[in-house]
Amino acid sequence: MESVEPPETQLDFGRLPLPRDPKIRVLFATVLAGQRSAGGWLAAGVFDELDELRDEHRRRVTRVEAAIQTLLRREQDWKEEDAGRAEELRAAHRAGEAPPADERTADVEREAERARLTESVWAAAQVLAEHVTRVVETVRGREDEWLADLEGRLGPAAAKRREAERLLHQARAEEFQIHGRAKWLKAIADNGPLFPLVPALEGPPSQWTPQRDTYTFSRHWSDRKPWNRPLDDDVEAA
Repeated sequence: MESVEPPETQLDFGRLPLPRDPKIRVLFATVLAGQRSAGGWLAAGVFDELDELRDEHRRRVTRVEAAIQTLLRREQDWKEEDAGRAEELRAAHRAGEAPPADERTADVEREAERARLTESVWAAAQVLAEHVTRVVETVRGREDEWLADLEGRLGPAAAKRREAERLLHQARAEEFQIHGRAKWLKAIADNGPLFPLVPALEGPPSQWTPQRDTYTFSRHWSDRKPWNRPLDDDVEAA
C-alpha cells in the first residue's frame, strides 16, 4: 500500500508529511518554500494592509493543513486495517484455522480515495501559493512607502532609548554613591589611621556593576565591632 512520505513542509502547527504527488512537492519547494507555508510568516501589527493579508494567509494555511490531515487520517486508517489483518492471519495460523474473510478497504478503493484527497491538497496548496504571490507583489509595490513610514517611526523610538540610557546612567550613579556612602560611614565608625574619603559624586567606573555587595550595608562576622548589634539579634530579626 502506498503512503505519504516523511515530513517535508513547515505549516502552522508543525511539520507535516506531503503527499507523493510531484507537483505538490515542487510547489512547496518553490513558491511555498520555508516560512511562506507557515502561519507565522507575516508579522502582526506592522501595517493594516499587511494585517489583512496575514489573516487571509493564516486561513489558507489552515485549509492546506486540514486537507493534509484528512489524507493522513485515511492513511492511518488503512495502516491499522493492514495491521489488524496481519494479526488475524497470525491468529488463524496459530489456531490451525482458515483465515477469516479480508474486510480491508480494497486497494483500488484506497487509490481512488487517496487520489481524491491528494487532489484536494493540491487545490488548497495552489490557493495558498496564489496568496503568497499576491503578498510578495503587494510588499514590492509598497516597499518604498512602507520603508519611509518605518524610518519615520525610528525617531521617537530612538528618543525613548536615549532617555532610557540617561535614566540608567543616573540610576547607576545613585547606586554607586549609596554604596560609597555606606563604606564611608563604616570607615568613620572604625576611626582608623586612614582618613575616610568622602564618597565621590561622579558616576561609577565602567566595570562597576550594581550587584549589591553582601557586606556593604552590614559587617561580616569577622569584622563586627562592639557597637554593632549582636548576631543573635540578626537571627531573631530574621
